[in-house]
Amino acid sequence: MEYLNKTLEKRRKEIQDLNKEISQARIHLREFIIRYFSDLSRQVSGTSLETFNDFVTREIGDEGSIIDTRVQNEFEKQTQGISNEIAKIGTTFNADMSSFEKHARIFGEIAKKLSQSKIINATSIKAARDGIVAVARFTGIDLALKFKPWGAVKLAGNINKALPLIGLAFEAWDSYNKYQKQQEFEKAKEEMKSHFDNQKKEILELINNETKFKQTCFPSTLKLEKSFQEIEEEIKKTQECDQEFEKWIKTGEDFIKGEDFIDVEPEEA
Repeated sequence: MEYLNKTLEKRRKEIQDLNKEISQARIHLREFIIRYFSDLSRQVSGTSLETFNDFVTREIGDEGSIIDTRVQNEFEKQTQGISNEIAKIGTTFNADMSSFEKHARIFGEIAKKLSQSKIINATSIKAARDGIVAVARFTGIDLALKFKPWGAVKLAGNINKALPLIGLAFEAWDSYNKYQKQQEFEKAKEEMKSHFDNQKKEILELINNETKFKQTCFPSTLKLEKSFQEIEEEIKKTQECDQEFEKWIKTGEDFIKGEDFIDVEPEEA
């Protein structure tokens, strides 16, 4: 039991360190998202009718692919190392539990019962391990963002092809004079800045919500923390039963020693 407690304490410390790393990743991602989308808004504000399409092609891409890629790359940059650490902890934890089960007889009947409990057994450990180790095969994060303002627009080499991206119709645009085009263009730029702000807001909401962030980027961390908690609770219950058992033995020993005997006078004939 002492061995298992020490093992869990060590793994608990690793999880605490891991959570610190996750907090740092959230800080870096938060700073990146604010800086990135603010820069996009600044850039679009500085575009003209002549330079707008270059901006769209360079910074947004077909269907917003450039924005998606840059955000995705930054998330993976900040999280992949942590995912690998989670996999290592899960693998080590599995080895620790397997060793505990293997030596259950040495630890005595209580450890044996613990190894056969619903919490600490080969099936539950393997399930937790498989979920954790799978993270090592890093295939990318699905941010599942709901706000997708860029639609299915395909870009080409002139301003007319970018017009649907900012909500302007071809026919209307062709009928505008220079002043009207500039007015509509400035209005469209403000709308695009609003799209950037909404994208930034949604991603920041994900980052700022610790549980949601872990579920999205590190689902195995939550499983691992839950496994530790369940095992700790099981150990606590077992220790309480052990203490009660020791008290029961002590009471029996005291009784045998006669400490609780009451002298009784023999009856007179």
